[in-house]
Amino acid sequence: MDFLDDDHRPNKRSAVICVSDRDGRELLRRSLAGSYRLRFCVELKEFVSAVRATPGSVAIATVVDENGESNLSAFRQLRAARPNTIVIIYWLPTQALSRDMIEAANEGIDAVIVHRQSDILTELAQAIANSDYASATGALERELARTFAHHARDVQSMVQYCLKRDTGQMSVLRLARALHVNRRTVANRLSAENLPPAKALIMWLRVLRAAVLLTHPACTVRSAALGSGFGSASNLRSTLRRYTGLGPSDMRGRGLTSIVRSLYQQFVGSRHVSSRKEGLIARKRQSDARNRAKPERPART
Repeated sequence: MDFLDDDHRPNKRSAVICVSDRDGRELLRRSLAGSYRLRFCVELKEFVSAVRATPGSVAIATVVDENGESNLSAFRQLRAARPNTIVIIYWLPTQALSRDMIEAANEGIDAVIVHRQSDILTELAQAIANSDYASATGALERELARTFAHHARDVQSMVQYCLKRDTGQMSVLRLARALHVNRRTVANRLSAENLPPAKALIMWLRVLRAAVLLTHPACTVRSAALGSGFGSASNLRSTLRRYTGLGPSDMRGRGLTSIVRSLYQQFVGSRHVSSRKEGLIARKRQSDARNRAKPERPART
């Protein structure tokens, strides 16, 4: 079966689907139409051939076919032929949690969509963002290592940990616990390197993650937002504007080195702005304290 639309824009991702359940197919069609180029396959062999012939596509299939036969062999073929293919299991609640399901998890499946229980677009956007980011992680780690090479190893460890682990849930307390120190130690280490506080570091790396995702032509703003912990496209847009003065479209087509270096300069520069504000606040507090300590002059009669 051919793709259901003739939209051949290079930034529109294709989804190849092999789901025998009629209700499931219709739900996928309604949920994904307009956002993906859809191709529905009846036979497993056709499904595998279609995915292999469509680079960058998303493969969606049930764990077993309509006859109860396992589809794990198809998942293995796809992983062997195209390791970067995003493979999604469409799980029908009528299918019991079987050994096939457990084995599928070990095959490196990117996500599981539960029929009529999952937000299909959100699950796909999250899986795609994770896959796109994983493909850029190696180059990003090398670029950050060069950028932070003149900083202490403790700071480099913080950067690498947040880079690998944070998808929106990182906090200063979680970072400190992971490094087996307290929050004050984290603050002191960053301050010693003349860097902004840990909260700002976490947010900066989250913005960097989103910017890297946006360099992928097929990654939508919504996928980048979900993959970097911003929750929604509008939240990501406003955060990018606030931290970089740029919008998502400005990140498209930029090289990784350019993104890291420009964001690093803004990140370090924010420390000096913050320091000036802190100094002004401290001086104002000292002045207020001195004024309160002065004895009141007796009123003239």
